[in-house]
Amino acid sequence: MGQNQRANPKNDIDCRGILILGLDAPEEQFESTFNAAANKPLVKGFAVGRTIFGQPSMEWLAGKLNDDELIQQVSQRYQRLIKLWKLRNEP
Repeated sequence: MGQNQRANPKNDIDCRGILILGLDAPEEQFESTFNAAANKPLVKGFAVGRTIFGQPSMEWLAGKLNDDELIQQVSQRYQRLIKLWKLRNEP
């Protein structure tokens, strides 16, 4: 969270919130990141495209996955991150 903890909408009238970016980070890093954001009202969600589709896409392009396998892997990755996001407020 670092610098984002100091974000203040009073200093930026256009600020509607903060999205956590994935920057191609592995899924394992998001549980702690999402938990750190749990009580931060400015943090509204996440945008982590490459984390979701990066590796499966590379495997698909290399012919290691077929279309259905690509779709399944991308879907599973997205569903896991959604679950982590929803569980961030759990004790």
